[in-house]
Amino acid sequence: MLRTEFPTNNKICQLLGKVDIYFAGLQNIIEFYIWEIVNPADQTMGQAITAEMQFRSIVGLANTVFQHKFGHDVQKVKKFSSLLNRAERMGRERNDYIHAIYGAGNTPNDLARMRNTARNGQGLKHEAVIITESMLEDFIRRISELAGDFHAFMPQVFVFKKVASASDLNLRG
Repeated sequence: MLRTEFPTNNKICQLLGKVDIYFAGLQNIIEFYIWEIVNPADQTMGQAITAEMQFRSIVGLANTVFQHKFGHDVQKVKKFSSLLNRAERMGRERNDYIHAIYGAGNTPNDLARMRNTARNGQGLKHEAVIITESMLEDFIRRISELAGDFHAFMPQVFVFKKVASASDLNLRG
């Protein structure tokens, strides 16, 4: 059987996986805002809406439903829009990391990320960037911080009732 081997750096590959895991968590937090606004009594409605959506569309929908619900509170809308703008920029950066072809870098501790793009009618462009472990670690830290900022904003937006025990959650199984 013919096999093709691709250049890899185990630590960078591990960090790319972590980027995906952390970003999925960030996306889930943004989706939660949609679910809670659409129908806080039954979040499955919001889950059905966001289940097959791409990240960019989730960000757009979150912005729309938030403005509809809280448009009277300019400060909340401004803060949430700022968080979403950061998320959208991170989404593009995530795509640059995840949707790329990797080749040998300059040293055993890095890889070259290569992409062909044709954005916004600017024609075909070839990009090659050396990716290091520290670049990915920094990006993961920024994802985590943004997720924390979304979490910290939740009490300013939603009122959650205290749950005395797991049975109070009314989980379906």
